[in-house]
Amino acid sequence: MPASKLLSRLVKHADQFPPDFARHRWSIYDAIAPALLLLAPFVLFLKHNSYPYLTPETLLSYAGFAVVGGCLGFAAAVGGRITRSLLIAFLVTLFVDVQFDLLPWWGKRVAVAFTVPFVLTWFLGNHASRILSAVFATIIVSSLLLPAGDDAPKAPAAADASASDQPVLVHLVLDEHIGIEGIPPELERAREVKEKLVAFYVSNGFRLFGRAYSEYFDSYNSLSHVMNFSPGSYDVDLVAKSDGSYRWRMKRNEYLRRVRERGFRMHVSQTTYMSFCEDGQVTVDECEVGNYTTLESFSRAPLSVFQKIRVILSLYVERSFFYGVLKKVNRQLHDFAQDHGISVPLVAWERDGRGTFLAMEQLEHLRRQLATAAPGNAYFAHVLLPHNPYVYRSDCKLREPDGWLRRTSKSAPTGMSNTPETRLKRYEYYLEQVECVTSRLGGIFDAMREVGTYRDALIIIYGDHGSRINLIDPSIDVVDRMVDSDFLDAFSTLFAIKAPGIEPGYDLSTRSIQELVANWVAADFNALPNPVDDEGPARVYLNGQGNSWVRHPLRGFDVAEP
Repeated sequence: MPASKLLSRLVKHADQFPPDFARHRWSIYDAIAPALLLLAPFVLFLKHNSYPYLTPETLLSYAGFAVVGGCLGFAAAVGGRITRSLLIAFLVTLFVDVQFDLLPWWGKRVAVAFTVPFVLTWFLGNHASRILSAVFATIIVSSLLLPAGDDAPKAPAAADASASDQPVLVHLVLDEHIGIEGIPPELERAREVKEKLVAFYVSNGFRLFGRAYSEYFDSYNSLSHVMNFSPGSYDVDLVAKSDGSYRWRMKRNEYLRRVRERGFRMHVSQTTYMSFCEDGQVTVDECEVGNYTTLESFSRAPLSVFQKIRVILSLYVERSFFYGVLKKVNRQLHDFAQDHGISVPLVAWERDGRGTFLAMEQLEHLRRQLATAAPGNAYFAHVLLPHNPYVYRSDCKLREPDGWLRRTSKSAPTGMSNTPETRLKRYEYYLEQVECVTSRLGGIFDAMREVGTYRDALIIIYGDHGSRINLIDPSIDVVDRMVDSDFLDAFSTLFAIKAPGIEPGYDLSTRSIQELVANWVAADFNALPNPVDDEGPARVYLNGQGNSWVRHPLRGFDVAEP
């Protein structure tokens, strides 16, 4: 039956409905408007996250919002003007909540977001639902039909590079990859995983530094000092927060400049977390940028429809200011109940794997590049793996989303990131993701062997810091509470290097990745001399008051299992 005839019959026989409902001549819009109010912010969310509109999971989500909105609208139509006005005001407030940041002056903003639509709906009466239906239908249709704004980071234009007789160079940063000797010895599989990693790298011609460490807990400080050969000194002018699409922007990049000077063609693969190739001083030949904050890569993940809905909706509600308030209240109740011996569960159903899925695609893309790479090409990639959340098993099959874990536990006491139990649980999942990443590296090496570039290739692989599965995150304020494992969890990191002038093997010297890269480049990318100056015990930087950085001795390696 055509919609126009159905509407005519509803209006004609309105006297058969409850008395208050019969007074409405636009009652069908009372049902449509709430549905559109619920659908519009979700469609905008999908657009912002580069998620396809017409997939089974999005269509089912649309249907769910439409049914809920329709039921609310029908109830409001029956309830009369006051009920309809309250409902519309509530839904408009939710729309504003997920679309805008309500935190600054939140009380006034919530009051305005609720009061204005309530008053307008009250005075417009039956016409309010019709007007809102038209407005939000227009928002949805325009979002579906108009292309997304082109606010993605732009890669620099390709630069000319002369022919080179250099080998292939691969420089890979595996974010949050712990060092071999930093793996907690109390884990059941610790020795097995350590032996596998040592065997993998050494058998592939690498020198593997088991006690390598980063001088910094955060990626932006660690990598900016690595790429500018600044071990043992903190330079505030290397990196800055970005006003654009990146979180961080490197202000200069000496490493890329040196690579270009050697005659390499430079290819960079980065994420919107940090820009390596837009310092304005070095122009690279190719700069690929992946947005780790969107759902584009996740949309291609081999998950079921309902698993994808679970993840999408969890990320969607996490945008809500009100949801954040409820979580804070839930946390306070949990802590209060725990102090009195009562069990109150924590709400922790959010799941996020956006950067992880992007990272896996980056590794596959790097494999395809190296399968056809000619000598003289250099590849730099910053990959958010084995960075949390831990979604991959050892064989690279996906876990159920309910089993995805982040590095910190919401059940940990205030001031702590984990309890001893939640730390070990996360390490079990984390090490499986490490094994998955290692198997992907094997595929990359095999691709290089097939084209004959592996033997002479220069390959450097390292983490930017530790796993960060800490009991307590490091800072100068809590250093007295930190135990040895906190230092290793934070700073112990992978460092493996392959070059014709570097002998393969397992090295137990304690050296920072900042110093190792600086000495490798200083030796013309083909050797790894010992540091010239011996500054005594290894030291790391801890965050102090006023965003200051304080050097502190690194603890833990002297008690780690050899």
